[in-house]
Amino acid sequence: MLNDIKKNIKPSCLFLNRGGFTLAETLIVVGLIGVVAAATLGIVSYIQDVQFKTGFKKAFSVLSQAVLKARTEDSLTAAKNTLPRPTDFDKNFLAIMSEFKVQKQCINDDNSQCWEAGGEKYGLNFSSGYPYSGSYSFIDASGMAWSQFYYGSLCIFVDTNGFKKPNQWGKDRFVFYVLDQNGVDETSMEAPIKVVVADDWGTGNICTSNACGTASNKDYKKYYGTRWLYE
Repeated sequence: MLNDIKKNIKPSCLFLNRGGFTLAETLIVVGLIGVVAAATLGIVSYIQDVQFKTGFKKAFSVLSQAVLKARTEDSLTAAKNTLPRPTDFDKNFLAIMSEFKVQKQCINDDNSQCWEAGGEKYGLNFSSGYPYSGSYSFIDASGMAWSQFYYGSLCIFVDTNGFKKPNQWGKDRFVFYVLDQNGVDETSMEAPIKVVVADDWGTGNICTSNACGTASNKDYKKYYGTRWLYE
């Protein structure tokens, strides 16, 4: 009887002997894998883009609030003297810094301890976009790193995620100017009153092909400008 039962059982198509996948089937599987991989990369890129954008918005907001509070407390003054240190500009930077919750400050020629170079150069070269090695800098409680461009200006750099990568201008690093009522940020200025984004102020010397060598022109144009605040 057992033999009769075995004879009446029809083999399932799932267990039919096959010689492997056909070329067409293999190509379909490879194609599907490619589609999934592309979609995954697109999602990762989108998430990173949102993170960069959010970091920029937050940095602009907290710096603007700090400047406003320092103005309210009348701790920002006209700046003319660029030497000796602390210069008038240094004092204004320190006044702005005092409005942050600071976890570390670097004001003794130890800029690199707060503003990690990440492979990018230091030096007082006004078209390079890099901070002077003796610039004042600090890390706030949220982990953002802030630095002067140099001691004779209220051009301020931010790295929105501190020492973490990518450490690239236009991605996690951005440039702000703190201007007086005449739109001046250095040399001889009245008390600073407002924060602007470097590109909106009409200056492109901070993010040049030298300073932003890690990004294409398209990239750092994309990541600069207050349009980020409204998108």
